[in-house]
Amino acid sequence: SPDGVWMAVADKPSAGAPFAIWLIRVSDGSKRQLTFPPEKTIGDGGPAFSPDGRSISFLRALSSGITELWAAPLQGGEARQVTFDSREVFSQTWTPDGAKLVFSSNRTGSTLLWRVSARGGSVSRLAGVGNAAADPAFSRDGRRLAFSQLFRDANIWRVATAPGSAATRKLIASPLYDSSPQYSPDGRRIAFRSDRGGAHEIWVCDAEGRDARQLTHFSGP
Repeated sequence: SPDGVWMAVADKPSAGAPFAIWLIRVSDGSKRQLTFPPEKTIGDGGPAFSPDGRSISFLRALSSGITELWAAPLQGGEARQVTFDSREVFSQTWTPDGAKLVFSSNRTGSTLLWRVSARGGSVSRLAGVGNAAADPAFSRDGRRLAFSQLFRDANIWRVATAPGSAATRKLIASPLYDSSPQYSPDGRRIAFRSDRGGAHEIWVCDAEGRDARQLTHFSGP
């Protein structure tokens, strides 16, 4: 916390319970449970103290792929839900004035940085930040924002199965993520997963990896 009194961590009160946010007093290690997520959910994680030390924002994972942004007062009171996208929030931070939260989410398909009031409301995209953005952090003077960008380059290869042959060839490739190939029943086409268009979609090409075209347009996770 800004005053150095507390640490906030994700922990479980029991093995079968969901994760919750706990406060640990630095001076003596005593613990207090701050959030109480619903049973049979993954639970809460990624806590961040507000600049004034009066609130904590955190991520509540209801299930795999569905994480919302929440906030709770430090001295007791009801936690409040900030986003309602039914998508995934990966990381978040407070703006230096404590009025807003900046978070990384795939709410429109691509992983981008977004801004929302700490009390909830309309969400706006943070300008000047590209795809695959996460881990936002403001400088101490509040004039700069640092973030990370993660790009995965996975390609699809073909391996010869004839006895004595070890020939391999890169068959389907892009600068991003191509995976999960499936031949059509007649062997003339290949369906595969790729985010080369911005979001993960199903694509189709011929058996030699040529003429790839996007088949689905869900723009979702």
